[in-house]
Amino acid sequence: HVPKGYELRRLIVASPGDNAENLTTTNLVTLATMTGVQAMRLREGKWVMPFGLVYPEFNAATHVIEAPPSWARWGGYPPPDWTRICGVDFGYRNAFAFLWIAIDPDDRLFVYRELYCAQRSVPSLTSEFIIPAFREELAKAREGVASLQDEADRTAMARFVERPNVQALYCDHDRGAASILDEMLEVHRLPHTTPANKDIVDGINRVRRRLIGDKVGPAIFFVRDMQVLDDDLIEKDQPRSTLGEFTLYQYPKRPRIETSSDERLDLPIDRWNHGLAAVRYAVASYETEVRIAVY
Repeated sequence: HVPKGYELRRLIVASPGDNAENLTTTNLVTLATMTGVQAMRLREGKWVMPFGLVYPEFNAATHVIEAPPSWARWGGYPPPDWTRICGVDFGYRNAFAFLWIAIDPDDRLFVYRELYCAQRSVPSLTSEFIIPAFREELAKAREGVASLQDEADRTAMARFVERPNVQALYCDHDRGAASILDEMLEVHRLPHTTPANKDIVDGINRVRRRLIGDKVGPAIFFVRDMQVLDDDLIEKDQPRSTLGEFTLYQYPKRPRIETSSDERLDLPIDRWNHGLAAVRYAVASYETEVRIAVY
């Protein structure tokens, strides 16, 4: 029996400033790059729960763009010397999302092509849409290189059109689907898929930082009309593209009751996040595998 008024626990809410002398430079940089609820908790010492849209920073007027005029030489695609990565979220009943992303010299990401569909198998999607999309882009790049007037420019760009300039394909951890995709892509000299960094909280934070960007502007953009397919098999009440998910993907209105020691209470509702999962896979995996970006 606990006596009335007996203190069982004491909660002391502290901020990093209370322990500043023990923080390393790495700690400080990490804290500085946090956004949203994570920043409020770990940087400001506030005991809060996430709510509302997962990506409130997204603004179609800012983040959705027309293909830049300079891409016209390359058939409307990014220049072939820009490195590509892809984000893949497997699905059948739920949407399958495959995103093509180009990285410019300033490390900005351009999501320039998208396959978003449902009720289609991986072999069918790969042979009917994914491989032809890579072939078309490569053909346009070769035409663009041939049109260059300067021989030195043609020589410099020629090495980027021998095969698609794809650095990595970051995908969901469905190795069965990934192995099928790998076998079909290997024939076309494309890299095998890489299991993505699927840390949800860290990945969301990284995407949000890119949406916010810096004083120059955002560090991620979505090209308008980037769909490879307008899929009529997606149910009518479901989003039909990654952009359609931004206004639907959200946190629960009430904190979820913890049902197991492994369940996280700060995660979004696992719904309407197939294209956005592919974005998160690509951004988080690219930044953690290749470099650490700070915005």
